Amino acid sequence: IQVSIMVELFRNVFSSELQNQIEDYILGTNINWFLSKSVDEVDYDDGLNLRKYQDTDKFCHQFVANSSICSRHTNHVLNMIQWQNLHQYLGVSNKIIKFKSNILFRTNQKKSNTPHIDSRSDHDVLIYYVIDSDGPTTLYNKQKGDDLRGIKKKFTFHPKKGEILKFDGSIYHSSTPPRKNNLRCILNFDLAK
Repeated sequence: IQVSIMVELFRNVFSSELQNQIEDYILGTNINWFLSKSVDEVDYDDGLNLRKYQDTDKFCHQFVANSSICSRHTNHVLNMIQWQNLHQYLGVSNKIIKFKSNILFRTNQKKSNTPHIDSRSDHDVLIYYVIDSDGPTTLYNKQKGDDLRGIKKKFTFHPKKGEILKFDGSIYHSSTPPRKNNLRCILNFDLAK
């Protein structure tokens, strides 16, 4: 599905068996998870009304940071998802700036987390949904450099296991914690252009 030039949703990239293997590895191995108390990304703007958002705690595992491998699990996961073929199929660079997995837990919160961009450098974002969950990814009508007054939701993508969301990293986006499912788990790539 192509929503616009800058946003694409890919379905059935991996077999059901591989989707299950990815889920089992990410959620069922000895991966170390670290608590993050807020959105750890880059850009906020004075025009953003922070009272409309409420950041929730998340667990994070960093595979690649600042273009350097920082987890003993990185190569295994990249091999599992067939990264050398996947990046070509998705039409993105293989130059990983950041690669991590995030887990958000169920909450009663109705607000989404704070809209942000991940990096000031030009990049693309890939989000792979490890499991089905509520707690959508929201893309907004503003991009890097815009005045954020009047920011509005433009697209909402509900996590469906096996889907990959691709978008230009200059687009403000946010996650939302699940309210029905126990958790929301993604793999998140930031890729140099």
